[in-house]
Amino acid sequence: MSCQGRHLRLPKASRGQAVAFRPTSTDGSWTIRFLTDDLGTLDLREPA
Repeated sequence: MSCQGRHLRLPKASRGQAVAFRPTSTDGSWTIRFLTDDLGTLDLREPA
């Protein structure tokens, strides 16, 4: 999976499922969610 030119590796459990990107209170930072679990954070402010 990729987002704005960055390659993201997600758990196999999320393969074929909808994954949500929810904005955090910090500009350019997103929480990656699968069902009710936070999988991690994507910070687009950091260089790729």
